[in-house]
Amino acid sequence: MRKHSVFDRFALVAATATVAAHANGRADGFRQKDVRFLMELFCNWIESFSRSEQVLIQNTQVLRYLKELEQDGLLRLMRTSRTPLYRLTRTGLIELVSRASNTATESPAQFFFLYYFISSYRPKIFDLVKAEGKQFPYALELELEGLLDSKALLDREIKNAERKLREMDLRVSDGQKAAQLTTESIAKKVPYAEIVKKWEKLYPYGLNSHKPLSELFAEISPDIANWEIETGNIKRVENMWKPIRSLHARYLETLRQLSTKT
Repeated sequence: MRKHSVFDRFALVAATATVAAHANGRADGFRQKDVRFLMELFCNWIESFSRSEQVLIQNTQVLRYLKELEQDGLLRLMRTSRTPLYRLTRTGLIELVSRASNTATESPAQFFFLYYFISSYRPKIFDLVKAEGKQFPYALELELEGLLDSKALLDREIKNAERKLREMDLRVSDGQKAAQLTTESIAKKVPYAEIVKKWEKLYPYGLNSHKPLSELFAEISPDIANWEIETGNIKRVENMWKPIRSLHARYLETLRQLSTKT
């Protein structure tokens, strides 16, 4: 399916809003404006704490999205006169649920929305899929079970959060060790260029494969380079990596608490 900027950014919202519009629609279908309203509502839920402005979805964007779903055989146009009405096909329902379930969420808010949607509407989605065909093969039931497994979704996110926390622990640890190495080296009057080479070998930064640390430091002015070595590194540890690490730890704790309730 072709993609557009707004639906790249809001792929999760577009999929869930379309499924919700289908679920809420009358027997003869749902409207374009139903999808738009639900997208804006879901965006408000997800982004209310990170954005002050309201997310506005354009009618033309929704229409283009629905047309592409129709072209891909995922949507049926039920009525063309006056207000067009749409219904998802069984394949369309499963495809959009799959897109939502397999979304790599980019924030805790996105994940909690997805978890809420999957865990809350699982029975309704099963009924919708059954209703879109005369038979409900066991293989299809198993596929849908997997897509709507909220526990598996939560377990997967816990593993992701654990990995990110380990990464932050390493970043904090490396920064602290680099700071200690710097303090000891300066006391021994080791040249700054030699300190950078030790950093590069022992505690390489994230983009070291693109531009080695020694090359980076050679390109910046000496006063900034010296400040980075003496002060900048430890400030990043204290003012960035540790606070971010605390956020990751709290998120992981919240996920684990949620897991005990399921």
